[in-house]
Amino acid sequence: MLLALALLAVVVGSVGAAPRYTITGLGILPDKISTSVYGNHSINKKGDVVGHCNNGGVSDNLFGDFYSGNVAFLWSKQDGIQALPLLPGKAYASAFTLNDRGQILGLAGNSWQDAYAVLWEKGTIRDLGALPGDTTSFLQGINNRGQIVGNSSLFAGDVIVHEYPVLLEKGQRVALPMGSLVSGQAYNINGTEQIIGQLRPYPTAWFDGSQPVLWDKGNLIFHPTLGGNWAAPWAINNRGQIAGYAGAPDGTSHAVLWEDGFIIDMGSLGGTWASLWAINSRGDAAGDSYIADDTADHAILVQDGVMYDLNDLIPPDSGWILLAADGINERGEISGTGLLNGEVRGFKLTPACGPVK
Repeated sequence: MLLALALLAVVVGSVGAAPRYTITGLGILPDKISTSVYGNHSINKKGDVVGHCNNGGVSDNLFGDFYSGNVAFLWSKQDGIQALPLLPGKAYASAFTLNDRGQILGLAGNSWQDAYAVLWEKGTIRDLGALPGDTTSFLQGINNRGQIVGNSSLFAGDVIVHEYPVLLEKGQRVALPMGSLVSGQAYNINGTEQIIGQLRPYPTAWFDGSQPVLWDKGNLIFHPTLGGNWAAPWAINNRGQIAGYAGAPDGTSHAVLWEDGFIIDMGSLGGTWASLWAINSRGDAAGDSYIADDTADHAILVQDGVMYDLNDLIPPDSGWILLAADGINERGEISGTGLLNGEVRGFKLTPACGPVK
């Protein structure tokens, strides 16, 4: 196991009054109340964005609640927001991530115990199945070669019996090695086939005791933590830089980066929770953080070792409060979820003056 060396790099940036990004609202599907972007690579190099619309609000477990009537969407500059087809026999769907080929990964089902990984491609939807004997699957990472990673699970009522990290390639599903641990998830795969995820010593605890790992050419490599009881790497770029979050000994969660086997603690905007969900090849990462006293959740950008509140980088009279950023592409465009005049809506940010410096 690699040495758990944490490099302290907590710097919160301040910027002048001039906005750094222009903002585009993604709109909303008919008969829905909210639009959400929720994934670890929700925008591709073309600037297309995926997410879901539903009838919930922030207090209704908005980002992942199938009971709020989720309908998956694809947004593009040319066509705006368009609903993606549902899986036959399943009432709801969410889209989480897409690659530069336009392949979209998501989840379709009737409840969280009855949910299946799906792939949208060229206007069609396909059930990606689970490992033999398992009841559900959640695949949430896809690279430009079409290789897919996630997890396959067995439920007994409301209880998870087991959950295994898997790789899906050319129609074959393979369980990834877990060493001495018994449960886990794979979150993302880059263009060089490096896979990231987390493994746990218990089958039912979602993050208790979770350890960040990298699967690289068949090798299982454990990555360092901040000394707390959980850590999860959510995104990896083609340079092997990793973004995610990790628990500190005091019970708070910090946004972190992993590079060359070391962990870099980016801290937060002053609150007890922060995470990075996406990273581009330049090393720019996007996520969200509670502000001081945990009074609000704000979208963040980490660039060149500095954390920015994205609300400080958009026009002050936009009507937006940016809650979370879940995607960032090679052009620096950022996707996420915010409040537009109090209504939950997805957004896309476009750099107005080049990268933040």
